[in-house]
Amino acid sequence: MELPQRQTSTVVLTKESFAHNLPVLMEVWKNRRISDKLMADRLKKAVETMKETGEIMRRTRAERSRVYDNINTAWGHVIKNEWPVEDTRYSERHDVSNNDLKPLVETLNQAEGYARYREVPTQGLDHWK
Repeated sequence: MELPQRQTSTVVLTKESFAHNLPVLMEVWKNRRISDKLMADRLKKAVETMKETGEIMRRTRAERSRVYDNINTAWGHVIKNEWPVEDTRYSERHDVSNNDLKPLVETLNQAEGYARYREVPTQGLDHWK
């Protein structure tokens, strides 16, 4: 991320000449301005930054919504005392009683000779609504 450029203006006066020169300095500072191109560039950069910020906020809201959907789906399975088991060979899922889940997955995988079946992780629930 590029840091914004800052411009500063300073003057140094002796204490004795400050009161006498202050009105002139105020006029100079009042009329000081940046070029139209520099102002346009800064405004363009500000708009780009606002768009980037808006996109970050949109993605954050979408991810939060996805996570809450996963949580709600998971709680639905917990309340019904069931959890999905996935057949990774055919990409099929079936809900199984929580009491039978782990023993069933182990038995099925032993019969197949490899980890064909798996308990679907909470993070994967949203892919199969």
